[in-house]
Amino acid sequence: MLTTLCTVCSAQKTWYLQDRSGSWKRYNNQIDWTRAAQKLQPLETVSVNQTSAAISVVYDVQGESGDWRNVDRYNFRLDGTLVKLERKFGSVSQDILLTQIWELNPAGKPRKTSESEESLNTGKPRKEVPEVPQLPVASNMKELAFRKAIQ
Repeated sequence: MLTTLCTVCSAQKTWYLQDRSGSWKRYNNQIDWTRAAQKLQPLETVSVNQTSAAISVVYDVQGESGDWRNVDRYNFRLDGTLVKLERKFGSVSQDILLTQIWELNPAGKPRKTSESEESLNTGKPRKEVPEVPQLPVASNMKELAFRKAIQ
C-alpha cells in the first residue's frame, strides 16, 4: 500500500533502513532515521517522497567492504509504475562512476536508455565495463525490496 497524502502537507515523506538482521524499519521523520542510520550503519537505506503528482524514491545500497555504492533515483507515477530511473554506481577500487538511465518500454518492461562511465578521480570518460552487483530494476514501486518486506 502506498503512503497516502496528509490533508495538511503537500508531500508525505518516509525513510527506511535495513538493519544487519535484514529487517526493514520505517521512520516518519528524518531526524530519527538519521540517528538510527548513524548507530546501525545499514547497507541499504531508502527515502520516499510522495506528492500529489508523483512518487520519488532514493534507494541507496553499499557494499559491505565499503568499496562500492549504488544510488537509484526512481520516479514513479502515483499508481506505482516507473517513469524513470537514474542509477549511479561508484567503485573506488575500479575508479569508476557508472551512470544509467532506465525507462519503461512499450511492453511495460524496464529498458536502459543511456549509459556512461567516468573516472571517480578525474571525471574523464572511460570505456571500461565495471564489475557491478546485479541489482534489479523495478518497473513498479511494489517490486522494490523494502516494499515487499513491509507489506
